[in-house]
Amino acid sequence: MLNVQEIDEGALAAALREGRLRAATLDVFAEEPLPPDSPLWDLDNVLITPHVAGETPAYMRKAVDVFVQNYGSWQREGRLTTAVDVRRGY
Repeated sequence: MLNVQEIDEGALAAALREGRLRAATLDVFAEEPLPPDSPLWDLDNVLITPHVAGETPAYMRKAVDVFVQNYGSWQREGRLTTAVDVRRGY
C-alpha cells in the first residue's frame, strides 16, 4: 500500500490527462480537503470521494458487529474472521 506522502499528485494528474493511466478513484490527498485548484478536479477519468463515501445509516451498527465478531474470534481462536489475506491483496 502506498503512503499518501509518496504520491506526486501533479504527476498523477499528468498521467491521467495523457492517458498513461486510464482512470483513478481517490479519497486521500496530501492536503485535505483537496484544494479547489487541484488539476484532479478537472479530469473526467477521476472519481473523487470523501473518506466516508460508503457510509450508510447502518454503517456503525455493522462496524460494531464486525468488531465484536472479530474480538470473540480472537479470544477463542487467536485469529480474526475478517483478516486481510496479504497473498490475495485484500
